[in-house]
Amino acid sequence: MLKFDLHMHSYFSFDSLNNPERIVKQAIKAGLDGIAITDHNVFRIDLPELQKKYPNLIIIPGTEIGTKGVGDILCYFITEEIKTKDPKEVIDEVHKQGGLAVLAHPYHHGRTIDNYPSEILNNLDAIEIANAHNTMNNARAKNLATEFNKSVTGGSDAHIISEIGNGYTILDLTKDEAKNQNILKEAIKNSTQAKCVQAPISSFYFSQMIKYLRRFKLLKQK
Repeated sequence: MLKFDLHMHSYFSFDSLNNPERIVKQAIKAGLDGIAITDHNVFRIDLPELQKKYPNLIIIPGTEIGTKGVGDILCYFITEEIKTKDPKEVIDEVHKQGGLAVLAHPYHHGRTIDNYPSEILNNLDAIEIANAHNTMNNARAKNLATEFNKSVTGGSDAHIISEIGNGYTILDLTKDEAKNQNILKEAIKNSTQAKCVQAPISSFYFSQMIKYLRRFKLLKQK
């Protein structure tokens, strides 16, 4: 069994200051087998170079797209930045790139089942049910995944370094198997286990502070 934290942010996100290399080092320290750095709406990290430098940690290319109406969609195994914010187009583009599209933290910010049309849910590859920043809604997210017969994922949604590993997806494969991208994709598409612990409320306020400092140009965006 392997542990993959599939949701976290670097300083390329508007609400985080995490250095990508420090993220990798912390993930290794936390005992993770793999990660996906899912920055908000951008895809800028030199992942091949990072993977070359740290071969023992599997790094999945990713991003988190804030879509219109449906909320955030996690995009894995992408090769190019995704520009659209239309949820159907996001999913289609991810699949066109050979990737996986996962609904992030359902019911976050007061969203309800009405925000998730069947057409969208049926086209998703999985639903995130273990998000360390949204534990109060994780049970509802799991019910949604069960209702639509979807695989499940988990992630820390880390915005500060110490949060990495607070949430993760459990994959039933070996490390050698996971290094094969096709096998790893299938494992995530069929994942049934994810766990997390509650992130400290202080980290939420810290990420909000970063966001507002950047909004008012008091802190430079990478």
